[in-house]
Order: sequence, then structure tokens, then C-alpha cells
Amino acid sequence: MARRPRGIPSLLPERMFILYYPPPAPLYLPPEPSVEQKQTRLLRKDANVFCGAALGFVALSIFAVIILGVLSKIFYGTTALDPRWEMGYYLFATLLLTGPPFLLAAWLMKIPASFCLPLGKPKGKVSIALIFLGLGGCMAGDVLNIILYYLFGMVGMVPKDVDMPMANTWTEKIILLIGVSIFPGIVEELIFRGLILQWLRRYGDGFAILISSLMFSLIHLNIAQIPFALVVGLVLGIIAVKTGSLRLCTIIHMVNNALSLVAMWVADLGPILDLGETKEPLGVFFFPLLLIVLLVCGVGALISLLIRRRGFFKLPPLRSALGPGRCWAAFFTAPCTIIMVIIALISTAASFDYFW
Repeated sequence: MARRPRGIPSLLPERMFILYYPPPAPLYLPPEPSVEQKQTRLLRKDANVFCGAALGFVALSIFAVIILGVLSKIFYGTTALDPRWEMGYYLFATLLLTGPPFLLAAWLMKIPASFCLPLGKPKGKVSIALIFLGLGGCMAGDVLNIILYYLFGMVGMVPKDVDMPMANTWTEKIILLIGVSIFPGIVEELIFRGLILQWLRRYGDGFAILISSLMFSLIHLNIAQIPFALVVGLVLGIIAVKTGSLRLCTIIHMVNNALSLVAMWVADLGPILDLGETKEPLGVFFFPLLLIVLLVCGVGALISLLIRRRGFFKLPPLRSALGPGRCWAAFFTAPCTIIMVIIALISTAASFDYFW
């Protein structure tokens, strides 16, 4: 019973006191958010952090190009990069531009390295089949690029080639091989098939594979690499999930990039062949032959895995309280995701030569 304050006559009935001094109203407590609302907020936060790291990579890349152009203007009187500087840029770009933003993202989210860096040892026979499957997937990405180049060309949109510095000496070739094959193969796999894919697996393996592949493709920012990177990301994502290891993904990534460099280097080698309307060196046929061989090996590896290991590619059911639609909506409505997609679309549109 509430106490009677001073000044109230003692003869006043207790019920009259209650009429004049009612008990305080209970505090309003907002309803507890549901599990779906909590996971939506958590996923949107993850999207902002990861896509924010991707935007950090873009900003660092633009800043590096500006600084190199200014220094080149000061020392050489032109904004065109000296070949040695360009070689150095390709050598350290992945380490200094791609790695730091995502390391910062992992630190901010307090993600343990052991959770996002699966480095188990896959089984021998399966490993060989998966390596050929991965390289075949890379060649499938090249086939998709060839088809898209043809379709875009029919409407007067010709994709620009990706500039690559010339390597005339063995030293330059080794430096370019390290900067284009080894460093990206390690760093990009640790980021996209390690950090991003493994962290997002709590929303479902299929969702994690698709999102990590999309981010891997969009971060290339040009039409010459986005379709290819999307296909490669899907194949490597499946391999990473099914093996629980990044070892095979790293090997496939490095071998594919190395083969691309070798194909570029040998394209001008060999005797000149008269093909009727044009004359081409024998080396220009290295890449088409390599593409056919690896595609056949990849298809053979896929068939072998489907027959000998039934259910190998089956993904576990969705573990998140959110459905697939809500997961996609939460990720792509995050502000940093929207900005990243807009920048990727603008950069992709600028990677065409238009003949209209």
C-alpha cells in the first residue's frame, strides 16, 4: 500500500488517498525484435562492412594511380607510367590495395582467423578431379567472355582490353608472374573464399557462394573480367565449401592466371602461318588449344565426381531463419552494397568502346 505523504490528514480514508494519488503507470517497453529482424540487421551490417571494404579498395586504387601519375609527371614530364613503375604497381597492387581494407573489415567485425581460413588437406584423388574441374570452370568463363564479346560487338559495343605491361626480360616476366599469379591467387582466395564466403555461410552455403562470387566479379570493375570472374568464383566457391579448404582454390587461381600470362607471351612466337586473309604466328593457337583441352578435362572431372560420389555437390539446407528472398533483399538494400553496385555499373559502362 502506498504511504501517505505529509500534510494529508490522518482522518482521510485510505481509498480517498488512492483517488488523489494514483500509482505510477508502468514503463513502456518496446517489443523484443524477432529472430528474422535480428538476422536482417546482422546481414545488412555484414554487407555494409564487406562492401565498404570493397569501396576502400576502389578508393585506394584511384589514389595510387593519381599518385603514380603525379610522380611520373614530376620525374619524367609525362603522366604515362614508366614501364618499371607499372611493373612495380602490378607486383604490389594486390598486397597493398586489396588486402588492407578487408583485413580492417575482419578486425572491426572481430572475425577469428581460424574460422574464416579453412586450410584442411583434401583427399588425393578428389583433389586431382577438383583441380581439373576448377581449371575447366576457368575456361568456361573464357567461353562466356567470347560469347559476350560477340554479342556486344553486334550492337556496336566493343569491350576494351585490359592493359598489361610488356615483359621483355626473364626478370620482368618473373616479377609479373608473381604480381599477377601468385599474390592474387593467395590474397584474393583468402578474402573471397575465406573471409567473405566462410562468414556468410551462417545464412546458407548457396547464398554465401553466390554473394562471394558476385563481390569477386564486381571488384574487377570491367566487362573483360566481370563475367569470367563470376563463373570462376562460383566454381571455386563450391570447391571451397565441399573440401573445407582453400588450398585447391589457391592452386587453381594461380595456375589459371599463370596460363593467361603464358598464352600472352607465346602468342607472337613461332613461324608465321598464311591463313588466307590474314597471317598469324603459330603461338596464337596456344590459348584456343589450351581452352579445348582444359574444358574437356573439366567436363570429364565433373562426370567422374557425379558418378563416383553421388551427392557430392549437394549443399546442406538453409540454416538461417531468413528465407533466400529476405537474405538477398537485406544484402542488396545495404547502403554500401548499393554504392558498390552503382560504381561497378559505371565502371563497366566505361570499359566499352561505342560505335553508334
